[in-house]
Amino acid sequence: MVPGRVRRAGPGATLGRTTTLLVTLALAALGWAGAAAATPKHHHQRPPPAAAVTGQPAPVGTTALSGVSCATALLCWSVGTGPAPAPATSDVATISGSRDGGKTWSPEVVPAGVLSLAAISCPTALRCLAGGAAATAGAVVSTRDGGRTWVLEHAPGGALDITGVQCTPVGGCLALSTDGSSYSTSSSNNYGAAWTAGGDLPATLAGAGGLSCEGTQQCLVAGYASTTPGEGAGALASSTDGGETWSSVTLPPGIGLLHGVDCVKEQCVAVGTTVTNDTVVVPGKGVILDSADGGVTWAAEPHSSSVDDAFGVSCTKLVCVIVGTVWIPVSPPTPVGGVITSSDGGTTWRPAKLRYVPESMVAVDCASSATCVAAGSNLLARIALPVKKPKPSAPKGIGV
Repeated sequence: MVPGRVRRAGPGATLGRTTTLLVTLALAALGWAGAAAATPKHHHQRPPPAAAVTGQPAPVGTTALSGVSCATALLCWSVGTGPAPAPATSDVATISGSRDGGKTWSPEVVPAGVLSLAAISCPTALRCLAGGAAATAGAVVSTRDGGRTWVLEHAPGGALDITGVQCTPVGGCLALSTDGSSYSTSSSNNYGAAWTAGGDLPATLAGAGGLSCEGTQQCLVAGYASTTPGEGAGALASSTDGGETWSSVTLPPGIGLLHGVDCVKEQCVAVGTTVTNDTVVVPGKGVILDSADGGVTWAAEPHSSSVDDAFGVSCTKLVCVIVGTVWIPVSPPTPVGGVITSSDGGTTWRPAKLRYVPESMVAVDCASSATCVAAGSNLLARIALPVKKPKPSAPKGIGV
């Protein structure tokens, strides 16, 4: 360049700078996009809403409910006891039915002479079987018309009290009963019209009331084994032949009284309390045991602060629901109802939102993964569970 003269940039120089700028911008854009693509988007999924529990007083005349069964999401029945009409001073059995999923309940007529009913099983909309006690022997009642009429059936021989029943839609039933000193099971293939004696449960088993069968062969009974007078440790009995024979199940140490058990295929959940006193009611912590092999082996889950004493459990393929007691820390401690639910096979549990649940609940039955009904004391409650809506599928067709 000649000294003293300024070189003017021509068209070629301008094009070069423009190209360099565009390349720089393009590389920056690519770098930003690459960084954005490399950085995963975190979608924080909100947990499903808590289950909603709405309680109501049981029909007049019922003071202590002990069992509930739902044939469908709408048809449910509960059993228990209540005061006999004057001038009698004893109790009588009660049955209540609901035809709207537990929103409303109506008392039904129980055959005369039945003093208490502890358990009920309704495998169809028309057929139910309930068990309990009369004055000197066990009592079994059944309905063939969806609760409009109930009739007295034969009780298993030697039974003083029926504490558990479970039936299939074809009429096969298993009854758990006690003669006052030990427990045994009996089977029927005609909804309790006749019974065949089955096996004796382990002699150490006491307080047996939680009977659950998965299919016709695999059955479990929850209770406790007496350790010292007035004390017991949790116990489970298992049968793999429909109640013909029973054997004790090994449990983790430190388990108090067990009250309920339920299975869906190989997944089982048993519930109870850390309390070992079987003569007086004292506050405890809820016990939850789970099994992934049909009840052969069991593991204890962490205690849930939302149920202090667990009494009943019901599971479907998608959810499990546990009901029981929460102790209010006043003097003396006051029991109210508690409900927890799990939607992951019992790995985690969430407290339900309660509306009017002033009493403990001891039984629950889930006819579907969306609705359950619970019972206890003089309280009936319906449980609405959150249901995951299926994701809409992408349209299928040409060019999609």
